[in-house]
Amino acid sequence: MAKYCILLIFLLTSALLIACGAFFYYQSIPSMTEKTYIVERGESLQHIAKDLHEQGVIQHPMALIVLARITGKANHIQSGEYLFEKNSTLEEILEKMVKGDVIMHHLRIGEGWTFAELAAQITLHPALEKTLDWSSPETIIHQLKLGLHKPEGLFYPDTYYFPRGYTDAAFLTRAYHDMQKLVSAVWEDRAPDLPYKMTYEALIAASIIEKETAVPTEYQEIAGVIVRRLQKHMLLQVDPTVVYGLGADYSQALTHADLAQDTPYNTYLHHGLPPTPIAFPSQAAIYAAMHPANGTTLYFVANGDGSHTFTSTLEAHNKAVAAYRNRE
Repeated sequence: MAKYCILLIFLLTSALLIACGAFFYYQSIPSMTEKTYIVERGESLQHIAKDLHEQGVIQHPMALIVLARITGKANHIQSGEYLFEKNSTLEEILEKMVKGDVIMHHLRIGEGWTFAELAAQITLHPALEKTLDWSSPETIIHQLKLGLHKPEGLFYPDTYYFPRGYTDAAFLTRAYHDMQKLVSAVWEDRAPDLPYKMTYEALIAASIIEKETAVPTEYQEIAGVIVRRLQKHMLLQVDPTVVYGLGADYSQALTHADLAQDTPYNTYLHHGLPPTPIAFPSQAAIYAAMHPANGTTLYFVANGDGSHTFTSTLEAHNKAVAAYRNRE
């Protein structure tokens, strides 16, 4: 009987050693290929291990299951999209899923973009989950409960990073709060005697500045012109607002007929600021709108290279316009 017990112990010990050897062998084998893998919410450890084995990420599913259980991490794997790099060890693969070290996608809101341009990027982005009705800008505003009638200019231009499955609503809400935070901070430190009663008006002015010039060093000078024209009850007469109001009817070159077309955004016909921003302004444009340059300039004309000539009188402005036309 004793001989049988010794034999049984020997066999069990050998089996255990073989099992441990096999476990450590499979644990130490690095992955052969780089692989993107999505752990769905609620998936079992067994299913994940089987999937990773079938896709060539790990050599043996049981090795992952055993490692997860003996380390107490079996119930801590997080859902998400992961990139398992070539030569990753089993421990590194498990640790990545436990930490939730998922792939981060990104989308940039460009400075000077319109909401239509942003909407096109969001609706086409493969990693963003679409939860909103994108049938109209007004519908978006209503769903996000922003309390305004149009989303133009409300989202801060920046590069945003997010995991797969991040919702379009969360993305827009985040960009909206970033814009509100920035505008509010600059508003608290604004120059005195501005003709703006609220931050939204300053945001409108900033969007005009953003679209009017490609030269950031001119931002505050243009801001000064806008402020002085508003204070003198002069028409702003800025082309970008007219272009925005024309929408799809804009034909790449403003005509006299375009300037005569009556839209709420035609600042050649209507006094004051347009009803909404016309684009997403940058931080520099927002700062300039609330810190305009001092001076007497009331006019500016493009030089054809992105810069402008600024003048204080209509006579000087007409000469600058004539000089520009002679260069064409």
